[in-house]
Amino acid sequence: MAFRGHTPPRAVTQPAFVRTATPVSTATLGYAPYLRPGALLFTLIAFRYLQTGRSNKNKILVDLYGTNGGRKRNLFGENVATVAKRAFGSSVSPKDVLLKHTLFGVYSRALSPPVAAAWSDALVIGSRSHHVRKILRDYNSRTQFHLATQNLRSCSQCVEEDIDLFGYGQWRILHQIPSLLFCPEHGLSLSEEVCGDSTGNLWQYVLPQGKHPHGTHRLSWAASDGHSTYLGLWTQLFDGRLPVLTSHAWATYMDFVVAQIGDLASAQAEIKNAIRRTWSTDSASIESTLGSQIKKGFIHAELSHHSAPARLAQKLIVLGATSALGITLLKSDEASQLRLDLSSEFRNASTLTLRAQLRSFLLDAGLPGWLAPFLLTDQNITEVARAASVHRSCIWRATVGIPDLLLEEIASAREWSRQSWVANERQRRRDKLPPRFS
Repeated sequence: MAFRGHTPPRAVTQPAFVRTATPVSTATLGYAPYLRPGALLFTLIAFRYLQTGRSNKNKILVDLYGTNGGRKRNLFGENVATVAKRAFGSSVSPKDVLLKHTLFGVYSRALSPPVAAAWSDALVIGSRSHHVRKILRDYNSRTQFHLATQNLRSCSQCVEEDIDLFGYGQWRILHQIPSLLFCPEHGLSLSEEVCGDSTGNLWQYVLPQGKHPHGTHRLSWAASDGHSTYLGLWTQLFDGRLPVLTSHAWATYMDFVVAQIGDLASAQAEIKNAIRRTWSTDSASIESTLGSQIKKGFIHAELSHHSAPARLAQKLIVLGATSALGITLLKSDEASQLRLDLSSEFRNASTLTLRAQLRSFLLDAGLPGWLAPFLLTDQNITEVARAASVHRSCIWRATVGIPDLLLEEIASAREWSRQSWVANERQRRRDKLPPRFS
């Protein structure tokens, strides 16, 4: 691929898009180009690798990551403080690098602010103790799905525009999301260009060429209004314009949708019909096409809060359908007036308030909010885990982390047996014993 010299293209009269792109410091990496918002960090490695005559791979990795241990894909920006300093100097903060140039800028949007902040802090200091990826994938350890594609993908028109603006193609973050089969910007089929593996060795040294997909059939619903809305919502998500997807807001919005339509069954039926009308296909066809990225019965899963944060595809499909139904997003003052789980058979005000407090704690702790009603049943940890279909460790983490005041409110809400998790946890705290999982 031909590059346009050692100065940023159109240096005198840059177009508006280039002026908003992130400039790269040359202090450590030597000459480096503009990295547009939404381009993956290791695009810089591929550029440098080709510029230096395809030699000295380890030195290039050290120049960017600060270590030659960065041979893996590093899609989420581990040790980003070093990367930010070496690639961007002092012009871009590590948090901005995470949001603009890694998959953190996608998946963190579905987490509560405390959980997202804890994750970014861990990435900045290079800590591997944060288990957010497990939380993202699913709370049920038996259910897994990939957060990124196995192979690198590109859009031919995106690459053409990048070459025109910057002199070389750049790998886009959204193109590597498994549940996106078409470019969110142009609606074109994404083409797999580079076959990768778990080590990511090939990923880091190849720039996109914009090859057209071979033998790719166009899905019947690709040009539908529903799919177009879905693609646009991905762009809004990455730009941070969909705060409704953060865990607290999404749970509240799902309650609001159920309340507006009437009940859970009616809401599920209305959304299913809206998807069929706007996508020109049914939800089962979408489930089949997107595979493991969409949970079977995803509409019910979202409405009833049985969904992992990383299942962004099904959330956006549901959001597009509720928009088509004319159910607007909540304002902050409206959200504060909503009650929890309006679809529930339990209508007692004090119980709903307690469940709201418990769900708030769970979401802020990076735990599934839908565990709240299970934790208000008179059972031990094993029984709660079995009823909720999650691993016992998830329930244990929830019980030992509940604040003392909230635990006492739960204890006073009903009669508890001596074998219940509430009785056992209160006794542990009275005896001042350390939390132990067995």
